[in-house]
Amino acid sequence: LRAFPPAAFGFASEAARGDIVEQLDGPGFEPSSLQTLARCEQNRASAALVFPANNKDPNVIDVVIAVPMGEAMDSTLASALDAAPIKAFTDQLEQTRTFWHDKLYKVKFKVPAQAQLLIDTARSQLAYIHINRDGPGIQPGSRSYERSWIRDGSMTSLALLEFGQFEEAKAFVEWYAKHQFESGRVPCVVDSRGPDPVPEHDSHGQLIFAIASVYRYTGDREFLARMEPHVHRAMTAIGNLLAERTTPKYASDELLTERQQPGKPGVPAKAFQGLMPESISHEGYSAVPMHSYWDNFFTLRGIRDAQFIATARSDAERARRYKTIGDTFVD
Repeated sequence: LRAFPPAAFGFASEAARGDIVEQLDGPGFEPSSLQTLARCEQNRASAALVFPANNKDPNVIDVVIAVPMGEAMDSTLASALDAAPIKAFTDQLEQTRTFWHDKLYKVKFKVPAQAQLLIDTARSQLAYIHINRDGPGIQPGSRSYERSWIRDGSMTSLALLEFGQFEEAKAFVEWYAKHQFESGRVPCVVDSRGPDPVPEHDSHGQLIFAIASVYRYTGDREFLARMEPHVHRAMTAIGNLLAERTTPKYASDELLTERQQPGKPGVPAKAFQGLMPESISHEGYSAVPMHSYWDNFFTLRGIRDAQFIATARSDAERARRYKTIGDTFVD
C-alpha cells in the first residue's frame, strides 16, 4: 500500500446495515463516505480499499496487499514489497503453490476421467485438514470446533498417513499422548485450557489405534518405544473399566433400577456384563450417560492394537496378556 496507496479506505461498522460491498454498489456512493473507524458488536465489520482504475487499461489493475496476520512481517519481504510489489507477490504465490503441491500430491492416483472428481475432493479434504490444524493439534474446524478430539484425530491422522503425511500424524499422536492422565485414561478432547476429564470410554482405544497406525505406515521403532508407556497405561485404564462390569452382580439376573441403569430400568444386570461402563461419548448422552457401541468397538480395536504393538516390540508376556483381555472381552 505504501507503493500504491488507495484513493479511499473505510469500514461498514454495523452488520445489520449489510456488508460494505452492498454500500459500494449503492446509488450515489462516494469514496469519501466511507467511515474510518469500525465498531461492531457482532464482530462482523467489513472494510473496503478503493483504488483508481489503470489509465492505460481501465479493465486491469494489479494491487498487492500484505497482511502480517498478527505477526511482524519479515523485514526482507517488507523490503521486497516496497521495491517491487508485483514481483514480491508473484514469488510468494509460487512458494505457496509449491508448498501445497508438495503436501497434496505425494500420493499419485491413476483413475478414469469420471473418477477424477473423487480424487479432487479427497485432496481438498486433505488441504482442509492442514488448514484447520493448530500446531500439532488436529481440529475438525478453526472456529466452532477449535478443539482436538482423539476420536476425530485418530481417524484423521490415518487419512494423513494414507496420503504420505507421516510427520504430521506422528506429531499429533505424540502431542496428544502428553495429555494422558496418570490413571491411564485418555481425555476425549484437548483445547487451550488443557485436557477435558469428562468420561468418554472410546478415547483409550483410539489413542492406542493412532499409535499403531503411525507404526504400521512408518515402521518407526523409536517412535513405538516412546509411545509404549502410553499404550500400557491406556490398557491399564481399559482393564479397570472392564472390571466394573465383570463383578458377580453383572453375571446375575438381577433387574437393575433406574438409579443403577438410567433410562433402562428393569433390564437384567447380565445384559451389561463385560461391557464398557456408561459414558457421554455422544452429545445426546451428556444429560444421562449411556452404553455406547463405539466405546466397545474402539476398546476392542485398542486391545488388539496393543497386542500388535507388544508383538512388534517382542514383548511376548504383554502380548499374551492383551490377547487374553481381548478374547475375554469378545466372549
